[in-house]
Amino acid sequence: MSNEEIITKFSDIVNWSRSPVKAFAWHPHTLKFAYALGDDSIKVHSGKSDLVPTLKHKLQKNVADLAWQPSTSSCQVLQQQNHAPVTCLAWDPSGRILLSASPVDTSLMAWDVPMETCVPLRRLGGGGVSLIKWSPDGSKVFSATPSQLFRYLMGILSVSI
Repeated sequence: MSNEEIITKFSDIVNWSRSPVKAFAWHPHTLKFAYALGDDSIKVHSGKSDLVPTLKHKLQKNVADLAWQPSTSSCQVLQQQNHAPVTCLAWDPSGRILLSASPVDTSLMAWDVPMETCVPLRRLGGGGVSLIKWSPDGSKVFSATPSQLFRYLMGILSVSI
């Protein structure tokens, strides 16, 4: 399958390949939201402001998910070889660890965003990872695969990144 077909299959956006909006995310703490468009640009709307910044980077291709880092409003483009297409992103509640997942990569990536580095959290079997969700206290992660397998991970914050 092509990256576009994989994203269409696993994206939260219905019929991703034909949708004008490719990804959407509300900011968790303020009246702000962002969405990605078909040209891979990202628009950010904030409160009552008429100013709508557009974010565009040469590495932004086939944007399939957006995630706000808790307690910040910065933007970061991250890329890791052989970890694409990324269809799910999730920040831990403290905003320290960003996890990324791809249905074609068996590893979750735990990112140190300021350093733009990641540590693969390797798993065996079950194919790639199509869904990740942090527990409210940040001590556990639920992950699902494209098959009928899911995992419940504990102690994720002990990962050294």
